[in-house]
Amino acid sequence: MPNGRKPDGVIVAEFPGLPTDWSTVAASIEIKSSAHGIEDSVLSGQLLQDFLDMAEHQPRRFMIGLAVASDCKVFVHLCLPHGIYSCAVGQLPSAAETESRHFELIRFVLAMYTALPADLGFLAHTPYGFSSTFKVTDIPGCTVSSEEFKGMDIKLQGGRAFNGRRGRLTGSRSWIYRAQVQSADGTQSSAIFKFIWYSKARSEVDVHTKVQDMDIPYVPRLLHSAKVILPKVNLTEHEEVVGDILVVADAGVGLEAYFASATIFGDMVPFIDVVAGYVHTLLAANNAYGDTHVLHRDISVNNLMVRGGQPVVIDWGFGVIFDHTTLRVASKDAIIGTAPFMGIRVLASHGTRSVIDDLESLFLVLSYLLWSEYGTKNDHHLDLWGGKMEKDKLADNRSNWLASPAEYIKRMELRPTDSKVLALVKQFYHVVFPEDPGIYKIRNDASDPRLAAFDAHALLGVFDAVVEPTGDVQTPCLDKLRRFVDENPRVGFMSEETKTSGKRTATDAGHSSMLPPSKLRY
Repeated sequence: MPNGRKPDGVIVAEFPGLPTDWSTVAASIEIKSSAHGIEDSVLSGQLLQDFLDMAEHQPRRFMIGLAVASDCKVFVHLCLPHGIYSCAVGQLPSAAETESRHFELIRFVLAMYTALPADLGFLAHTPYGFSSTFKVTDIPGCTVSSEEFKGMDIKLQGGRAFNGRRGRLTGSRSWIYRAQVQSADGTQSSAIFKFIWYSKARSEVDVHTKVQDMDIPYVPRLLHSAKVILPKVNLTEHEEVVGDILVVADAGVGLEAYFASATIFGDMVPFIDVVAGYVHTLLAANNAYGDTHVLHRDISVNNLMVRGGQPVVIDWGFGVIFDHTTLRVASKDAIIGTAPFMGIRVLASHGTRSVIDDLESLFLVLSYLLWSEYGTKNDHHLDLWGGKMEKDKLADNRSNWLASPAEYIKRMELRPTDSKVLALVKQFYHVVFPEDPGIYKIRNDASDPRLAAFDAHALLGVFDAVVEPTGDVQTPCLDKLRRFVDENPRVGFMSEETKTSGKRTATDAGHSSMLPPSKLRY
């Protein structure tokens, strides 16, 4: 396979011109000697990795694997969002054996070779291959309310899958592709096609629709959506698995690529203006709109985009919608987000979330970009951004790094630069981690001590200290942020009370991603 892994065998769905790779694998086969039972960790580990590779390269409703072990017994493994289920289906015969039960097993294997790709779990399939044009009605179990969407052609153009959280292929899985969408009148447009499984009832469509209806700035337009329901499987008593399909307006390029480009050309004011737009989005979503508030809860380097010089905040799948007349602090069940960019209190598993946590994640994104571009990728960088790590250890590393402004700068080992982004993050640090109460009280106190004193006007000061307003400098996003804060004087108000009942549209348990940023791009 292209990634160097070699399962013992594969069953592939072949189409003219398509190579044999993980995107066309219909079932993987792992063979072990009689010393390995079905519960053997080596065998199960290899099967899990096969499923991860299959899921990463092609959207699927489920995945199938075969294992041959324990005196040539054959087991079939079905990988659902609930988990992986196994069942013995027979025993391979020797050359001299002709019992009917052996022929039944051979018929089963041959049936898999002749099955349609849709029967082997592929999300959608046409006679022309997986990357060709298809309609959402080609997806088994898909329900579409929009007649326009039913007749729309979608052509996937390559993308990336996110597997089960923490490397387990259970829970949410999502596939994101750039796509060309063609409507019934022949009009083509660029868009993002996203498909995501949820093992419990929650919906990214609900949150995205809410922020769109609230007219929150810099949120990509949700063009179309649909639901896919995976029928209940007799092996499990779990509820039905629901999938969301979203077709979203093209969001442009990632913030990391945009930052690299701005660094080359040397003008960082447009970049800083984009950052002001992100702040505007987070504050506006958390402000009162008919007593409805939204937290994003997964601000990371992957979810901040730029299109045509305008900021775009994507991936509202971990967002939470909650209602209250004054409180804007949401309860949560477990840590959610992308670990390297989680706020310190989120890593510490405190029971509430606020917009301050999202702003802290934005600060961490800026710090990551600055460190990666101008700093040294030393052991400190590895401890914070380099790989999988337990959240408590990551929280310790983060606390030591952010213990003081001097320590924050020292550990990055920045080469000499007059970048305005360095001045921006220095100012941002003092807003997110004020000297009083300090990082350790922020991490350890039962309630977030920043809530009572939070002032959105201080965020304006961050930008004003870096960007001098002149007639030659255009900062449209910053200007809009200023007007928003001035017109909403209570935007920075946070009650000291930290318990409120939130309508969580995202199931919290088990949805933290401990992968490094480099593994999470799409």
